[in-house]
Amino acid sequence: MIDELRRTCGEATFVAIMSGNFVERGSVAVANKYVRAKAAMALGVDLVLSLPFPWCCASAEFFAHAGVAIAGSLAAALPDDEHILAFGSECGDIEKLKLTGSRLASDGFREKLSSLPASERTARGIEQIYAETYPDGSCELLRSPNNTLAVEYLRAIYELGAKLSPVTVKRLGAAHDTDESDVHPSASYVRERIFANENIAGLVPDAVYDILTEEITAHGAARDESFGDAILGILRMLSPENADSFAECSGGVGRRLVSSARASASLKDALSLAATKQYTNARLRRAAVFAARGITADDLRALPEYTALLAANAKGTSALRKLSRNAKIGILTKSADAEKKLTESAKHQFDIDAQADALYTLAFDPHLPADAFSRLSPYVTKNDLRKELL
Repeated sequence: MIDELRRTCGEATFVAIMSGNFVERGSVAVANKYVRAKAAMALGVDLVLSLPFPWCCASAEFFAHAGVAIAGSLAAALPDDEHILAFGSECGDIEKLKLTGSRLASDGFREKLSSLPASERTARGIEQIYAETYPDGSCELLRSPNNTLAVEYLRAIYELGAKLSPVTVKRLGAAHDTDESDVHPSASYVRERIFANENIAGLVPDAVYDILTEEITAHGAARDESFGDAILGILRMLSPENADSFAECSGGVGRRLVSSARASASLKDALSLAATKQYTNARLRRAAVFAARGITADDLRALPEYTALLAANAKGTSALRKLSRNAKIGILTKSADAEKKLTESAKHQFDIDAQADALYTLAFDPHLPADAFSRLSPYVTKNDLRKELL
């Protein structure tokens, strides 16, 4: 993706807005955010900023809106430049994606969607309403995960009025979440090889292989199973009557999770017991994490008021200085500055993210101290890491 964008964008500054230590599928990231940011730098990114928790762990709508909100705030800080928002998709056709995104953002569609009970506002429910409203077959775009996310990025651009020009890069290789081995295997296939202690050489770029191997050799890979008992324990202590009030837990999902947690010996078993045809496994994982962390629907609906530096080279650092002077969003270069640099509401969001990082430390075996990631610093270099590695 970065190679393709380099061919078309030339010497542009590449900024990645990257998930923190939790990811959209409702799981922990296999390697922490600073390690993954360094890997992004090795592939040609100049500046890596965070998409904080809970949005990094949210469904496509909230994940996309939060990411676009951050990107739009950065773009507004440098109004004289052209700003491109690039993302992958299965279809690779930006015009088709823009049409679907604009339809989702229309007042008529939003009114129909708001009339649905909360329990029916699932990906399947949205697709059904869309197909009934626009019977031209374009609802197929909502059946592929990267297309769905791409459409949500576009919807967010329209709804937020972000000054961003969208560009999509066609996804190549193995299908999403499959076990197919390919020149471009799915992330799930690579993760499974890591968890099986198999060599992933050739499955990821050489520079990424070196960075991941060094980190996993030193600290192991983060796994949902390792922190599952912590989530299970918290769920067992929640009141079933109040459990539906947490994000992703409406429509009885919260009550099912609490009941299943009390009847199960592991988080995996609890999620299986709580599963229905209506809710995806990712939805239930997100709901469990949000309930355990006390995340509300209001927390998800709010837009990020801060982002944090994860990595930068000299070019990225130069851009960061300009952004920090003009951006309306708080940009943290170190965690210790949160108290003096962020607004009260942004500090609340920072605290939520920091507490999620403390939970993430339990995903390693052996577990890490709760402050393990608050003590880490962004990866900053004066060199272009990609050229250095080449």
